[in-house]
Amino acid sequence: MMKHLRLLFSFAALLSVATSILSAAVPPPERLVGRETTLLFTVPDWSSALAAFEKTSTSGLLKDPAMKPLVEKVVKDFKESITSQMNERDQGYMDEFLKLVNGQVTFVLGDLRDIAKNPGMPPLTFIFDVKDRQADLSDFMDRSLKDEDEAQVIREKVAGGEVISLITKNSDNPSHPEQMFFGLSDSMLGISFKKKNVSD
Repeated sequence: MMKHLRLLFSFAALLSVATSILSAAVPPPERLVGRETTLLFTVPDWSSALAAFEKTSTSGLLKDPAMKPLVEKVVKDFKESITSQMNERDQGYMDEFLKLVNGQVTFVLGDLRDIAKNPGMPPLTFIFDVKDRQADLSDFMDRSLKDEDEAQVIREKVAGGEVISLITKNSDNPSHPEQMFFGLSDSMLGISFKKKNVSD
């Protein structure tokens, strides 16, 4: 699951899809960032954005039969680049999660100085909102974490939701394990390499 979620970060960034997520309602993007933020990008409603794209001339061009071979090749190559390190189970979880996302999607790039300090854990935070499918999101998290066999899973109840830590041994530096954190609250899931970004 750790590899699968790292690849999900890359996938979300390529789709152009916050730091504090544990609140009852989806906050506006400007309230999701700290002073150290370098870049913030938000799609206010992912399902509406996809529906709007379907009506554009670009979408019409991509659906043209003459474009079909090229589009299929690009999609195939892109999916293979994303899923090349995943096993079949993780690919299934990734596909399932992406189908849940239909609300606000926010991408935050934090302090660029953190990249030099720890290049293996970039200062990225994502928030995905699933709107009225929060029960499905909770079920998805329970099943995928139960299936996790590469990392230690620590689940903590906090005010407004739950913080989940995934800790994996770092073969390059055993004294500093790799960590990824999730903040789950109602219909929102935040993902970051820094715990404070999903728990404040």
